[in-house]
Amino acid sequence: MSDNILHFTKHVIEALPTPPEGRAIYYDDRAAGLGLLKRSSGHTSFFWKRRVNGIVVWITLGDHALPLNTAREKADENNVKAAKWKASGYTGPNPFTSGPDLTFSELLEDYLAQHLKKHSTNPVKALKTRRWQFDKYLTHWKDRKIATVSREDVRRLHTKLAEEHPVTANRTITFLRTLYFHAIEDMGWRGENPAARPGKHKIVTAEKPRTRFIDESEMPRFIEQLWKEVNLDLRDFVALGLLTGARKSDILGAKWSQISGNVWAIPNTKEPSQPYIARLKPELVALLAERKKRTGSSPWLFPGDSASGHVGDLPKSFNSFLKRAGISGVTKHDLRRTFGSWLAKQNASPIVIGRALGHAPGSTATAIYSRLQDADGNVYAEKATTAMLSARAPEAKEGQSDESTSTTG
Repeated sequence: MSDNILHFTKHVIEALPTPPEGRAIYYDDRAAGLGLLKRSSGHTSFFWKRRVNGIVVWITLGDHALPLNTAREKADENNVKAAKWKASGYTGPNPFTSGPDLTFSELLEDYLAQHLKKHSTNPVKALKTRRWQFDKYLTHWKDRKIATVSREDVRRLHTKLAEEHPVTANRTITFLRTLYFHAIEDMGWRGENPAARPGKHKIVTAEKPRTRFIDESEMPRFIEQLWKEVNLDLRDFVALGLLTGARKSDILGAKWSQISGNVWAIPNTKEPSQPYIARLKPELVALLAERKKRTGSSPWLFPGDSASGHVGDLPKSFNSFLKRAGISGVTKHDLRRTFGSWLAKQNASPIVIGRALGHAPGSTATAIYSRLQDADGNVYAEKATTAMLSARAPEAKEGQSDESTSTTG
């Protein structure tokens, strides 16, 4: 793309070459902000582009058939609007937006009710997650008009969040972009999306995929602590996560109707008619038999006082469990990754691992484990869970203390 300043005349415009690909942009040296966009398809159009109150405003004025004098008049009209709004201290409505004069709170509520609640495969979880995300990272903008946010505002927000949480910063900007997209596409708002194309505008932090799992050196004390854990909700949650690889939400939201003998049919939110199957070890079957006696008539494995009817999370108790086991740097989701990694140690292929974890066919999430031959998933799951439960602490070599023993995971 090239930007050039020219003295527009009918002859000059007609003589402009068509770019071989993409687009070329030219600006008039007479009317401030007046530009001409010429695409490789041959389409040509006039536009007006200026930075107003820190926000770049782009308004299409018409195609090449628009007389040059008319294009200049429209550009000058916009220049007058911009000057008057600046003179007023940018008070009053933005003259370059149309549609509802939305605050972020108003936009959020419409997005949750009209889009997320209607189209999400798990509305309760989706609504809770998005509202929490907004309250945590965007609440300082809740009463702010969405038309007043510039790309620089978005960049500053990302920079501040990325100092401690790079991934969270990226996810927040993605959410912000989605909110603006909803305003434009579904609410009739017309304005600039300051969070659009974050990569192009360098509003993004490089992310590294997480690879942490419980390895051979940690597994023995992890299992030891698991069987003597007195918090039974925590013990059963961890055991199910470790030995089935199920997601946290699937475990805490599990119903007794999903379990028959040693088979757990875990719901597939994207394909409700096709749940994925987890085979339960005898140890899990025994734990669940005890749990059933404690939960009584509740339909949930983990009944709770929340609006959903079941336990929502176990953050503090899980962290305490890890400390008692002498393990650090592990999250609840790493239980799922541990199951997949120990499947890989048994030479299970990505297809087998993906099926066991309920990944969509061809999912890139499976690729981090292994690239070995395919086989029956139940056999590999049995091997992996047996290996985890029977793992032994590494023996120190002669002349070495336990602390200096080196193991690989």
